[in-house]
Amino acid sequence: VQAADLEAALSARASRKISATDPSELAPLALDYIRETLHLKNSHGEPLRLEWAGLDVTNTQIFLFFETSLTGGTQGLRISNTLFHEHFADQINSIELHDGVLKQTLVFAHDTGEVTVNAKL
Repeated sequence: VQAADLEAALSARASRKISATDPSELAPLALDYIRETLHLKNSHGEPLRLEWAGLDVTNTQIFLFFETSLTGGTQGLRISNTLFHEHFADQINSIELHDGVLKQTLVFAHDTGEVTVNAKL
């Protein structure tokens, strides 16, 4: 994500300045925000909980990494992603998905809704 966008979103939620220069402060706030805006369900429609796996901060971007437990691979995984949609009407998000075998990029426009992974290996 763009560092300035995430800092602005988290600062608005926290009612104080949040900076990427302090990852120990940013990380738990980012996790809460992501859990509210990125939803995963297994192929049976059961919600999956995202767990923090770390972050990388560059001058302009913050790469956020999460993991979840998913039996049987990503086939049928359901994802919705509304990150920053409350701030930008033209927001487009992408998710790079890795499951050990499959590597796929999913794109979410403002009106995308839920996407089901139907990979053919």
